[in-house]
Amino acid sequence: MQTKNEWFNQSEFRVWYIEASKARIYHYGDDSVSLVAQTVLLYVFENILKLLHTFMPFVTEELWQALPNRREALIISSWPQTSLPRSTHLVKRFENLQALTRAIWNARAEYYVEPAKRITASIVGSEEVIQYIST
Repeated sequence: MQTKNEWFNQSEFRVWYIEASKARIYHYGDDSVSLVAQTVLLYVFENILKLLHTFMPFVTEELWQALPNRREALIISSWPQTSLPRSTHLVKRFENLQALTRAIWNARAEYYVEPAKRITASIVGSEEVIQYIST
């Protein structure tokens, strides 16, 4: 069985969403950008815990109680709901960014580049694509 740390390190949440949010969290000079990123990450993490609670009650409850201002147990918290429409266009853009990132990771592995070593990658694409991955 995986430990909490193993599960977290292998999860989509850590690999994609926390990593993608780091630039906004550490956005120097604009605390509102950082606060929004942190708020969204907390919201997503809370709802991941709610969804996983049925399958991993002890692990999710422990993580839930480690979050700030938790007075009630996870099992009695409200089920996640949203009235926001799903933007298939934005989902597709993010999937493309994931594919690009995976391609870079695979190239690094193929050429035995250490994970901590910074590299320069040249990407050819439309102006819209370049703008999207640059922000």
